[in-house]
Amino acid sequence: RFTLANQATADLFVVTVEEMLGKQESDFTLLTEDETPLFSHSTGYHQEQFLPEKRIVTPNGAVRWIQIIKRPLYSAKGEATHILGIVTDITQRKKVEEDLIRAKEAAEVANRAKSQLIASMSHELRTPLNAVLGFAEMLAEESVGELNAKQKRFSENIITSGKQLLRLINDVLELAKLDANRLEMEFMAFAPKQAINDVLQLTAHASGVKKVVIHTVISDNLTEITADQARFKQILYTLIDNAIKFSPEGATVSVTAEIKETNT
Repeated sequence: RFTLANQATADLFVVTVEEMLGKQESDFTLLTEDETPLFSHSTGYHQEQFLPEKRIVTPNGAVRWIQIIKRPLYSAKGEATHILGIVTDITQRKKVEEDLIRAKEAAEVANRAKSQLIASMSHELRTPLNAVLGFAEMLAEESVGELNAKQKRFSENIITSGKQLLRLINDVLELAKLDANRLEMEFMAFAPKQAINDVLQLTAHASGVKKVVIHTVISDNLTEITADQARFKQILYTLIDNAIKFSPEGATVSVTAEIKETNT
């Protein structure tokens, strides 16, 4: 039974100090979730206890969250005669935590929806773009008739720009996979020289516009490497494209590929 209480504790339990004195906790609070009274003698009467989170329900039906420290008080004979309870109301903090959890869950749902939308859009964009590239390549190869020099140049520009757009769409799709933790690496053996030449073809239009000279040096003994070929091209394209973009007109950009001995 309570022998002493302050106003803050009485306010927490929605009673007066006078109403608390001489009574048990169960007289003015409902039991906690685990049905254990907060100040029960059976829960550590002879030792200090700290309960980080407890849920209580007051007589008016309000739900409160509290922290409580219980400490025994001893008589002159060394007998534990009372329990000192220090209660902290953490209801507001608990509400903020629950709001944060709900906000985090909502953000994760929105993020998954965004990734799914990006993946779907990327797929829908690639399908017609591949058709555009296919017809442009047929025109450039003069499969459907001869072209004059201007028409041939225009069709090649469509192919170059279309491939660049396709690369950007693939980049967006890769970012969506990375965001969803679904990015997978595909390691294979391939010739870096051919991969570099493929990338240089994609950057040829940009370098031509700025009159930037691409100087390439590929070591003869660099015949094969093992890596993710798509990522290799992706990184190399970004490096070369940025080098062209941020170089002055008429500059030279060097692309060098060689075997380096490293100490392991």
